[in-house]
Amino acid sequence: MKTLHKINVIALITTLLLYITVLLGMYAQILLGPLQLIIALIVSYSYYKKLSPRLQKGIILYWIAAVTSLTITYFSWLDYRANDFIIITLFVIPMLIACYFARLTYCITKYLNITQP
Repeated sequence: MKTLHKINVIALITTLLLYITVLLGMYAQILLGPLQLIIALIVSYSYYKKLSPRLQKGIILYWIAAVTSLTITYFSWLDYRANDFIIITLFVIPMLIACYFARLTYCITKYLNITQP
């Protein structure tokens, strides 16, 4: 789990740094999304039952947020018009979810290190 957390944080920090040049940040975010979904699948299937109820709820909240964001993005993309709503749904909300997931993987790693030294 520690390795998954490190991969997640490195990808997130790289994406945030690449947002200095907005276009590269957007491209990096395209890679960050699937990477985090893969990590979330691994955590959900491999560690879910070992986690505390609070962390289990955190995983469920992440999945709800991710699926909701993907759904909104899909429907926004169908009716694409460059406006603030599109920018927020395509870039800002997913990055907030990505930051939440980085914090969640940190808490999971910390919890597993305490309960399983």
